[in-house]
Amino acid sequence: MLQTFSDAKVLCVDRDPEVLSIARANLVDFQTRVSFSTGSYADLATHLKRAEFPDEVDGILVDLGANSFHFDAARRGFSVMKDGPLDMRFNQQDEDRPTAADAVNTLSEVQLTKIFRSYGEEKLAKEFAKAIVREREERGKVFATTKELRECIERIANMWKSSTKKKTGKRATKLGSTHPATRCFQALRIYVNDELDHVESGVKLLANHLALNRRLGRKLL
Repeated sequence: MLQTFSDAKVLCVDRDPEVLSIARANLVDFQTRVSFSTGSYADLATHLKRAEFPDEVDGILVDLGANSFHFDAARRGFSVMKDGPLDMRFNQQDEDRPTAADAVNTLSEVQLTKIFRSYGEEKLAKEFAKAIVREREERGKVFATTKELRECIERIANMWKSSTKKKTGKRATKLGSTHPATRCFQALRIYVNDELDHVESGVKLLANHLALNRRLGRKLL
């Protein structure tokens, strides 16, 4: 768009300061026409004012969810297959937002089960939640890394498959080609960043900042 329209101005808003740094580097050729603001698109009014943009704009594009950068960077704790701190916050500088480790180490079995079911549609949500709490209470386990959580869930998934095979004499239902902890990781990420409520409330507010007959677009990962 910046290449096509020489008079276009763009405001980039993201909760993740690192993502904005990458965007700033990629758009260096257009630095006089691009502004950057750290925060939520749900607070667009604040960002527009801060960047001295009009209250109504000609178009808004929303990129929902995490992106490949988050999964590629082990230190962010998003990927089930990479070893790193169990963080998952979009903004690691936000001290007020709990990490995935905080959730796993403090929430009850009921709460974890609800998170795994609601945000991950995990069929073994209760079994995984029970195992996590048991590790904490009986063995004094403190989950600090993605590897520790992944291995706990993987162990329970393997036990479930073995148990099902013994009871029925048949092969257990295939859990899928993805790692058994994938849905739980997704659920924790959504919970930690309050993604669904963020989208529900934020996207509705964005329409208030569109000029007449302009467009709101969404990109889903």
